[in-house]
Amino acid sequence: MLKQIMMVLIGGLLLLSATVAHAEYKQVKVIGKVETKFIRTATTGQKKLALEDARKKALDKYISELDSQRVRILNNVIDQLRQNLSTYVPEVVALDDGNWNDGYWSIGVQASINEAQIEEIVNTYTKANVKKQGETFLSFVFVAREADSVRKFDGKKTERVADSEAVKTSESEDGASGQSEKVAEKITGGSVEKKADKISYRSYIPEDIGSKVSEVFNKAEFSVVEPFEAQIDPKSFASDFVESDEISDATKKAAVDAAKKAGLNYLAVATLDVGEQIVDQATGMQKVYVRVNGYVWDLNGKFTKKICSVGPVQFSGLGEDPKVAKTNALINAASAAAKDLVDQLRLKQSM
Repeated sequence: MLKQIMMVLIGGLLLLSATVAHAEYKQVKVIGKVETKFIRTATTGQKKLALEDARKKALDKYISELDSQRVRILNNVIDQLRQNLSTYVPEVVALDDGNWNDGYWSIGVQASINEAQIEEIVNTYTKANVKKQGETFLSFVFVAREADSVRKFDGKKTERVADSEAVKTSESEDGASGQSEKVAEKITGGSVEKKADKISYRSYIPEDIGSKVSEVFNKAEFSVVEPFEAQIDPKSFASDFVESDEISDATKKAAVDAAKKAGLNYLAVATLDVGEQIVDQATGMQKVYVRVNGYVWDLNGKFTKKICSVGPVQFSGLGEDPKVAKTNALINAASAAAKDLVDQLRLKQSM
């Protein structure tokens, strides 16, 4: 009995692991073909060749739908991918019984693409190319803001009401006189006309995210330089973010000039907008959303170029109290933005 129970448990675990692994695959539909000039059916060997043809076509189709930078990288290692098709396209499933037409036997196939393995080969390739370029210096400025106060305005609407005190006399054609009510306009609360709420912000440099963001860039083989060492003033970014969604040109120019003078190769900037605290219905914990925008300036060369960008994209954080939830949301948003920028930077450098 115990043995049977153990077998059931092991079977369940294997099924679960297979399901999880399969969830990482991207499904691609293609048609595999094999030449069969003299017969209208395919032998077992020819069917196998058709499925292999489908694997190759599925890989090519998947790569063609990626961004142009990843396409260039994968084209450089395409021979390695094709020599290990079963690793990158581990599963092909026939969708029909196949058919013969004009000397070719074709079969519809749904192929599974192992995106994790393909991303691994991209990372390996880009890291190798980054190291060839020698030490690369990068600094970053991530600033946050949240509502300090909100001034709300009630809406108003116009209603026509009878004014019983305002009466005017009218006279009919036969000379009889009478009274009629005067119609007046009265302004009351409503939603026909409404002024936008006025939000006052406070901005700051979130210390909790600094080590996490540095970790992301360091793992990507970038040498992280603290802003103060390059004479970059993060407070000027925070001051601009209080007044506007955009950092002023004057602040940008001062930071770029200082970064170039210090010999930096890249400067990453991100703004994090902290939303209101709410209660997460699923857990009962406090929940905070943070919207992030970020980009990287390439300081190499005569002109500064914005070569990577991310956002606006929103992340959330949970916590037992609003402060913890906000910290977690900031860390999640900043880390995710840094990882996205790193991916784009790696691809740019490997070109």
